[in-house]
Amino acid sequence: MRLEECVLLQNQWFNDFCYESILRATNSVIFEYYPESGQEVVSDYVQELIAGDYNGRMLSAVMIEDGVIHPDDVSVSIEFRKKAKSGGSGEINLRLLTPNNEYHWFRMMLSQYSREGKTVVFGIFTDINDDMVKKRALNYHAEFDLVSGVYNKSAFLVKTTQKLMTESDKTHYILSLDIDRFKLINELYSMKDGDAVLRYFGSIISDLAQTGETYGHFGGDIFCMCLTRPEEEVIALIEELEKRINTYPIAFKFIISVGIARVDNYDGEAVDVLCDHAAMAQKIIKGSYINRWAFYDQSMTEALNREHEIITSMEKALVKEEYEMYLQPKFDLNEGKIIGAEALSRWNHSKFGLMMPGSYIPLFERNGFILRLDEYMWELACRLIRKWMDQGRSPVPISVNVSRVHLYDENLCDKLVNLVKRYEIPPHLLELEITESAYTDCPARLYEVIVTLQKVGFCFSMDDFGSGYSSLHALKDIPVNVIKIDLKFLQKGRLSDEIGRGILQGTIRMIQDINLPIVAEGVETAEQAELLRSTGCNCAQGYYYAKPMSIESFERLMWT
Repeated sequence: MRLEECVLLQNQWFNDFCYESILRATNSVIFEYYPESGQEVVSDYVQELIAGDYNGRMLSAVMIEDGVIHPDDVSVSIEFRKKAKSGGSGEINLRLLTPNNEYHWFRMMLSQYSREGKTVVFGIFTDINDDMVKKRALNYHAEFDLVSGVYNKSAFLVKTTQKLMTESDKTHYILSLDIDRFKLINELYSMKDGDAVLRYFGSIISDLAQTGETYGHFGGDIFCMCLTRPEEEVIALIEELEKRINTYPIAFKFIISVGIARVDNYDGEAVDVLCDHAAMAQKIIKGSYINRWAFYDQSMTEALNREHEIITSMEKALVKEEYEMYLQPKFDLNEGKIIGAEALSRWNHSKFGLMMPGSYIPLFERNGFILRLDEYMWELACRLIRKWMDQGRSPVPISVNVSRVHLYDENLCDKLVNLVKRYEIPPHLLELEITESAYTDCPARLYEVIVTLQKVGFCFSMDDFGSGYSSLHALKDIPVNVIKIDLKFLQKGRLSDEIGRGILQGTIRMIQDINLPIVAEGVETAEQAELLRSTGCNCAQGYYYAKPMSIESFERLMWT
């Protein structure tokens, strides 16, 4: 059979009803090309699936001349067809124009076979647009954050690792960025507005990044960047970033905080660790209205390691009774005798030695362990009061801290009542101190707790009075028994001038007018003590009188 007859017969097969049904069901077009004669057979269905005028024209010519192939796919398509015609085979995905003037993804597969000693190139185009759209959507979701439109955390870490490995000889800067007080945007406006700000922020970061630099959204308002440029240009980018974000049309002053970790001669350290380093530096200037950025140094990691050691040992320390109760006496200024004490914790750490509260209390407040420690201190105070009573001594009240976190414990009142019952001590000897900030956080719950416990004999003192802005409101609404004035709320050195005296005297007079006892804490000098006496304040504590001391030292001071 001559080649022309084969082509004619093949054309009949291509357009046979059965063949056409299969092609329509699979959204496919098939063709055969005969290199020796230059002839081509294409299924008639091609004009329903792919744009272009195929009347008497070669398939390849139509696709190029009529602009059927997407411009971005032309070069790769030509190279693929050359490879196939020279004896190769395979497949490629490319975009082709449809009769609806839309580009769809097609898979083109080419192969060769021999018929009667002649080479035949066989090809098939199959519409895979739905699958490709889904696949690309999945790929996009896997790499990009849907809120901000930039790389998500996982993609950023992968791409930044690749960047650092291929450019290990260059200096890079890892930046951790966020917007101060971002939650206020959601609260004052809406979550939708907050997301819009993040998208805007992401677009600015994308615009400022140079080719090859990476950036991503880690969640919330936290973004990270990896920059490869001189340090002064990194700082310039931060300044420009804050300038541009403040062009966003919303009544909000945007302040950004940026931590920077410098990377020289990259040696394979995990990128998420480098991001953590930048985040550590960021914490230093968080909330600052002066500094917008800070560089990481090794001491920050040392502090983090110490914090980790504290966390891992805090539970065992409770079991091993490493937490000790120190007492700071409260003095009657008129009679010069001790009338009470404040319980303060000290941690006799097995590695770090005796630790002051400031080195672990803030951490415990963040991770919730403060609840366990507070309750342990209540126990120690009750145990000591019981000991004094058993020794026939007249115990003085010991004030203990009640964390504001405790106010959310529904069993708080039962715990305290059961505690004093178990030790058989009068409730008023365990004085409960709550900081002024608790009055702001949950006043209704605080009122309920105070009233319930006062009915069974507990006394409450408001600690750090004057350190916040809710003092007067709290005095009006919360029935406390004692007010503690912290002299630190006055600037150091101001007590000697007229303004300082006026503030202190006015505060004390106001409290006296509502018949509440006053304890002045933080008294450090004879001048301060004399000023307190002159204003009628007759109870104080502070380093001028006595520092916090061990139980044994307190007992010697009290009864010898």
